Amino acid sequence: MSPEEEEKNEENPSILKLHIYTSRKYKTDVLQPQKELTDGNLRSSSKYKKERREIVSWSDEEIDALQKGVEKYGYGKWKAIFLDLDFKFHTSRNPSDLKDKYRLLTKKTSYYALKKQDFVVVDNEWNYLTDSLGKYDVYKEKFPHDACERAAILHCKSTLDGSIIRLMSLSNQSVMHVYEVFIIEEGCNKYKVRKISTLTRST
Repeated sequence: MSPEEEEKNEENPSILKLHIYTSRKYKTDVLQPQKELTDGNLRSSSKYKKERREIVSWSDEEIDALQKGVEKYGYGKWKAIFLDLDFKFHTSRNPSDLKDKYRLLTKKTSYYALKKQDFVVVDNEWNYLTDSLGKYDVYKEKFPHDACERAAILHCKSTLDGSIIRLMSLSNQSVMHVYEVFIIEEGCNKYKVRKISTLTRST
C-alpha cells in the first residue's frame, strides 16, 4: 500500500480493511534424549541365552532302532520307544527328535526314501571294465557321484590326474555318467571328482 493510500485510509476509517493473519501451530514430537545405559537398567543377556544342543548325525544303528521301535509300539509312541532300553539312541536325543526323524524317513521326496542302485565302471563303448578274471566291481549307492568317489579310490593308483571314469547303472543301462578325477595330493590321499556329461544311447 502506497503512502498516499494510507493517508486516505486514515481520513476515511470506514474503508480501512484489517487483515488478521493467524498462524496455525502444529504439534511436533520432541525427541527426548536417551537415558544413558548403566549396569542398573541393562538386562543381562546371559540369563536369556538358550543353550544349544550338540548336533549329532544319526547313525545307521539309531535309524534301525527307530524303525524297529515303530514296529513294536506303533506310530506316535515316541516316548515309549525312547524309554525302551532295547533301542539305543544318542544321549542328546529326545522323543521329539524321534518323531522328526521318522517323518523324514517316511517322506517320499526324502533322501532316505531313495533306493540304492548298482553302478559299474564302463569304457567309452559301454562295456564293463573287468579284471584279468573277468570280474567287475559293483558300487551300491544312491547317486552316481557317490559311486564315482568310491571307484576313484580303487582306480586312483592305476590312473593319472585328470582321468575319466564312466559309470552306468545296472537298472538303467541306457545312461552313462562321465566324471573327471583330480588328484589333490600324491598317494591318492585327497582327490575330487567333477561331472562332465551324461550320455544316452538309443536302444
